Amino acid sequence: MARRGLDPQQLKASLFAALTAEQSYAQFPLKQAEAAHRLIETRHGRGKIVLTME
Repeated sequence: MARRGLDPQQLKASLFAALTAEQSYAQFPLKQAEAAHRLIETRHGRGKIVLTME
C-alpha cells in the first residue's frame, strides 16, 4: 500500500514556514550566525531572528 501525503522533509519545511512566517524578522543560514547576532545587537529588528540549518 502506497503512502500518501508529504514526505518528512516537505512536512518539516512546511511546518517551519508556517510557524515562522509572521513572527520572523530575518532569516540567516547558520554560517551567518555572526551577522544575525550583529542585527540583534542593533535592536532594530522587530520579531524573531531565525537561524536555518542549510
